[in-house]
Amino acid sequence: MVHHLLARGATATAKALSEAHAGAERFSKAVRDEQRRQETREAYAVVVAALRAAGVVG
Repeated sequence: MVHHLLARGATATAKALSEAHAGAERFSKAVRDEQRRQETREAYAVVVAALRAAGVVG
């Protein structure tokens, strides 16, 4: 987004750059959190599959 605005001739201000950086940080945190949730789901799926194979869970 910042590159797009600068290409159009916008002036880079400290506030705009700070907000862009903060947005990028929030996005990368959201991606990491989603990856962690996916890994947790996969781990539980393995456990449930093992319990089903053992006949413990329906």
